[in-house]
Amino acid sequence: MGYTTILDIIGAMFIGGILMLSLFQVNYNTIVNMGYYNTDYLLQAGLLSLVEVIERDMRRIGYSQTVGVINSTNDAIIQADTSSITIVGDVDNSGSVDTIKYYLGATGEMAVTINPRDRFIYRQVNGGTPQKVFFGVTIFSLVYFDSFSARLSAPVPRAETGRIASLQISIQVESGDAFDQKYADIYWRQIRLSSKNLNNR
Repeated sequence: MGYTTILDIIGAMFIGGILMLSLFQVNYNTIVNMGYYNTDYLLQAGLLSLVEVIERDMRRIGYSQTVGVINSTNDAIIQADTSSITIVGDVDNSGSVDTIKYYLGATGEMAVTINPRDRFIYRQVNGGTPQKVFFGVTIFSLVYFDSFSARLSAPVPRAETGRIASLQISIQVESGDAFDQKYADIYWRQIRLSSKNLNNR
């Protein structure tokens, strides 16, 4: 009788231990998934805001309320590289022409995160202090095309920026912290973005 009781207790403890481990695993998976998807949502919202700012500026390349201020696309795009671009246009419709530069910062600037690839993306207006538009950017890629949809080699020489008729923008952002050794990431690509002001010159 006593031997059977001990076996029952050991068996119950064994089964109880398995159930506890299963509950701990379910709880851990739930926490990881909640953290991952919450971060994913925040990244999507942040990337949407970043894309809206970039698209608004890019669609105003070469735009000016005053005729003759920007005479050619050589004047509208003054620097075009794979991860940076400097454009000219009245981006805020204020009546004055602005010079806007977008570029990707260095990885060392985000040393507070454990992600080794994330960076800031900067927006600089009229040579002023660069502003951090968004963080966690791992890809900011620019590809340029002429009016025949032929890809132009980057960096595009300053004397040839007038050939640019459209561009492709690719952006990827990642979380600063990993969940279960995985970084949440969001990828966006604008296949062909063109300003009507480039096509009119």
